[in-house]
Parts: sequence; structure tokens; C-alpha cells
Amino acid sequence: MRIAADAPADKLDYSPAEAAAFIAAVHAAVEVAGGPLAPVNELGPTASTAVFGNNNGLIVGEEIVGGIEGADALRAEVLIDGQSVGVGSAAKLPGGIAAAVAVALSMAVRLGRPLKAGQWVSTGALTGVHSIAIGQQARIAFTGLAPMSGTAVAATPAA
Repeated sequence: MRIAADAPADKLDYSPAEAAAFIAAVHAAVEVAGGPLAPVNELGPTASTAVFGNNNGLIVGEEIVGGIEGADALRAEVLIDGQSVGVGSAAKLPGGIAAAVAVALSMAVRLGRPLKAGQWVSTGALTGVHSIAIGQQARIAFTGLAPMSGTAVAATPAA
């Protein structure tokens, strides 16, 4: 989701309806994770959550026509080297997309960093969390959208 407006620094709680007003656009995306704990995926979702900061980036794809309603109907499948490793949809999100954005808005202000217009929020790993090794090919297919694809490469230090 792309945030539409600056969130107030003094509002701590949002309903899904209030949060929906902060959504400027909904896009297909891939959340890239990475961190110092290599086996984090093997340790389960609570380990990944505890490593807060494991999100290493967001690859933003096409805008989803129909916003939240369009995304609710979207199905995604991840293939690594041609093998399906996960299928999912926004229906997996407890309370839906707007509820996930409500949590993000609330958490950001509690951390002293209220969300700002133009920032991106990922609502979660709808297809699950998938390990990929250097050299492997990933393809993410979204219902009705062009697939996203790429090859995993080793990280290099910034120049």
C-alpha cells in the first residue's frame, strides 16, 4: 500500500475504516527479507517477528485496479526454479488489508515514526515465507497482472 497522507503523531489507534482512508494505492509487491540470522525461516514465524527489521526491501509491481476490493480478489503464487512454493491471497489477512494497515499506522506512531504520505506498507507474506539461494530464479504470478520475476544475487557493499 502507498500511504495517502501523513498520519497524526498523536493518534494511537485506528479502525480498519479509518486506516482505509490512508491508502492511496494498492500494488502487487514482493517483500524481500534478509538479516544476520541465516536460519530465521527455519525457526518459524515468531523468530522472524522477533528479528524486527528482517524486512530488507520492497519490490513494487503493478497497481491493483479496484484498490482494496481488487486486492481481496487477487491470488498470488510464488515459484522458485519453476517449483511452486506458496499460494495465497489477501483473504489470509486477519481482518483484511485495512486492518493490517491499521496495525501499521498504530505501531509506527508508537515507535515515534508516524507514517508519511508516499511511504509504502507491506501487509504481509500472503504466500508464506520462502527461502531462495543465490542464483535461483523467482517468479511471482498475480491473478490478472503481469508476473514479477528475478534472480537472487549476493549482496554487495554499498560504494
